[in-house]
Amino acid sequence: MNKKGSYGYIRAARKQKILLSALLIAATAIVYFGARAYLGTPKNVFTIMAALMCLPTGRAILDAVMFFRAPCCSGEAMQEIEKYIGDTPGAYDLYLTSYQKNYSLSHACVAGGAVLALTEDPSCQTGEGQAHIRKMMETEGYKGYTIKIFEDRDKYIGRLKEIREKGGEKDPHAGGILKLLKQISL
Repeated sequence: MNKKGSYGYIRAARKQKILLSALLIAATAIVYFGARAYLGTPKNVFTIMAALMCLPTGRAILDAVMFFRAPCCSGEAMQEIEKYIGDTPGAYDLYLTSYQKNYSLSHACVAGGAVLALTEDPSCQTGEGQAHIRKMMETEGYKGYTIKIFEDRDKYIGRLKEIREKGGEKDPHAGGILKLLKQISL
């Protein structure tokens, strides 16, 4: 399976979670109905086991639903980003979760004291997403960063071109910030 932050992660995770959900549903049904058919009564230890198996099954179904709700980075955006990203640290397919809302980021990168991200989701509230990222970064001790979520791919690509022309604007905390973004994502 693709690693979190790589292109295609959400698509691969969808397949994995739906397969896991189907297997757990089948296993739970087999345990319950198989024991009931064999023993002739639902009053047995296998009924309790099947009931307990519903907990991980429900979790797997919830994960599958969340991954189906999460938009992916388009192939066109990925191809354009790859042309200009160079060796600037970045991550694809991030679906940031918070208590109130979720924020879909097709790509994010860290360079020169800034966290830049592209969303292709028209329902993504970029202002709230920027505030959420800032809050999480400050909690982890990353202060003084500019955070910008772009809704326009051309503007994002333009900013990536600027970074590349300046030599990449390396950031010593880029790895830690990207790790944080992956931790708060699906």
